[in-house]
Parts: sequence; C-alpha cells; structure tokens
Amino acid sequence: MLIVCGSAASWIVDKLLESKGGFYDRVTRIIDLQPFTLSECPEFYREKGIVYTDRPIVECYMIFGGISSYIDLLSTVKSLV
Repeated sequence: MLIVCGSAASWIVDKLLESKGGFYDRVTRIIDLQPFTLSECPEFYREKGIVYTDRPIVECYMIFGGISSYIDLLSTVKSLV
C-alpha cells in the first residue's frame, strides 16, 4: 500500500497518477483532506494544550493556513512570535 500526500499536487498528478509507469491505473481511492477552518482551529489548539486568544489564533491561521502538521510545530511554552 502506498499513500502519497504533499503540497506538490501537480508533481503527484504528473509522476504518479498520469504516468504510464508501475503505478499506472492503480489508484483505488483518493482521500480528499482539507485544512482546518478558522473556527475549528481553537478546538485543535486546546486539544494540543496551546492557549491562545483570538488574535494569535487568527495570525496563526494566516501563517499556517489551518494545516495540522504545521500547527503541531507550535510550542506550548513559546509565543507565536
């Protein structure tokens, strides 16, 4: 089983999905993952033990765009700055 994800969507399409190589026509399922919305982010922060007021939450959303793997990099002891 191979699971491919990343931000280089055009590379994934060109090299894996539309390529005539070993993976040609072997896609069984496409999982459509979406980033968190701004309203979902505070709950995710709380679950991670990160306490932010509204302003840092919005700033963080503008920086990371709701991508959970980037939000995981936040520190509970350091400020967003």
